[in-house]
Amino acid sequence: AIKDFRGKAPDKKDKFVFTDQEILDLIAAIEERDKPWANVIKLLSLYGIRPIELSHLEPQFNIDGEIQMFCTYIKVSGKNKTDARWLEAVPLQSQQGEKVSWDLAQLMHQGQLELPVGKTGEPYERFDAITVRNFLRYAPEWIELKKKYAPRFEVKPYSFRDSWITRATALGIPDPIICRACGHGLVTHSRNYQLASDRTTRAAFQEIQ
Repeated sequence: AIKDFRGKAPDKKDKFVFTDQEILDLIAAIEERDKPWANVIKLLSLYGIRPIELSHLEPQFNIDGEIQMFCTYIKVSGKNKTDARWLEAVPLQSQQGEKVSWDLAQLMHQGQLELPVGKTGEPYERFDAITVRNFLRYAPEWIELKKKYAPRFEVKPYSFRDSWITRATALGIPDPIICRACGHGLVTHSRNYQLASDRTTRAAFQEIQ
């Protein structure tokens, strides 16, 4: 089973999981100053992707004929590798009980999802955890979150992914489905991962929209 990211050992920093409202507040604050970077945080939060996968997103027509985000990134670790995959949105919920699920795939498909550009004015050719961390390290709200949860928890860009997994688990999405949607390796999740298909993954996540 997928572990509870906030519940383990004191001898090293635990993985940090945001509350939904913390993510929404962070995005709202960044959006006032830098909408393209706010969109980056939306993508990380809504789809639970690795920061490096930001450069490998393609809106495509899925098996239902609808626009859905597809990730072409293939992670290779030794003899093991993950597959390119369909991404699934896990909505956030505000303190008022409102579901928040930006239509990011459709916006990107229409060319309306503004993303950051480099110093040359051209889009970033490559995103990764360092790129995201270098932006967030100067955001006052991010600095406050890191201070708030130190020293036990390490708040970092991968925390958006950990939070996605925790939300999906809390909503009752089966582990094999979560593993397929977030691109966990076949070795780590071997038998469970192979039980999921594109159809069963799509059906499970449609239930929570």
